[in-house]
Amino acid sequence: IKWYLNDRYLFGIKGESLNITGSKIPDEPMYLLMNTAVASSWGFPVPCPDGCDCSCFECNNPDCDCALPTGYCDNFPANFEIDYVRVYQAVDEPKHQLGCSTEERPSSLFIKGHEKRYMTDDDAVPLKPVKIGGAVCESHLDCGGLARGGCIKGFCKCHDGLAGSSCLSNFGFDDHPYQDYTKTLSGETAPALLE
Repeated sequence: IKWYLNDRYLFGIKGESLNITGSKIPDEPMYLLMNTAVASSWGFPVPCPDGCDCSCFECNNPDCDCALPTGYCDNFPANFEIDYVRVYQAVDEPKHQLGCSTEERPSSLFIKGHEKRYMTDDDAVPLKPVKIGGAVCESHLDCGGLARGGCIKGFCKCHDGLAGSSCLSNFGFDDHPYQDYTKTLSGETAPALLE
């Protein structure tokens, strides 16, 4: 796996490098999660200063000042913008399969059989539909600006291809889904799942 930022190689790891830990690079369906991570182990006072608890990290709480790096709270609020993420896979490599539920790893079959694990008491189904607009707004800026959507009668209305209650996400899809609920993990037909 190799990571690049602005076309500059940052980091890479070979699968065999993980052999010493007994782990491997996952070969099952997964997500990429992009977020702004903040951790008390990056840039925070180490060791904890004398007389400081170092368990309080609130910017507006004076009791927490000793645990925060100088100028740390000046960074917030912050924005995290990603222009694009590209994920590549080898052409004609049979080990590389598209979709979140593949024949070898039918995760949708598992979820279907364990729906309650993915639901709260008020849920009728485990996955919620993607919201496309609907956030309360006062101006077009509340809906991502006119390039993404508009504020119509106090609610966001997204342009085609955009999603999220405030029109801030691109609408995604899987152009090669594997959806076969007809077989159990042992290969037997599962008529209860033929919906």
